[in-house]
Amino acid sequence: MDDPEVATKAIENGDCDMIGLGRTLLADPYYPLKLQTGHEENIRWCLNCNVGCGSKILQIAHLGCAVNPQCAYESEDPLAGKIANEKNMVIVVKLHYMNNSLVLA
Repeated sequence: MDDPEVATKAIENGDCDMIGLGRTLLADPYYPLKLQTGHEENIRWCLNCNVGCGSKILQIAHLGCAVNPQCAYESEDPLAGKIANEKNMVIVVKLHYMNNSLVLA
């Protein structure tokens, strides 16, 4: 039940005692915090597609999420080992024209 209004009404009406947010928390682990702090527009919503979560559980495969690529990899730094090993450089060149000649500064 990922709709906060429906969930709140269900608890208030006594229809249930608690709400499960399984797939919702896979899509956005900060879902409850974003609701509490009024940042609902920043929530990464679950698509209810079962591509990375439900189907993977049935296959006994590594859990994932179609909308959250960091799901189940939270303890890993996505940039670890990438920056130090890269050989890309950025060169900034300032061009000046003096006496109709191009000069690198």
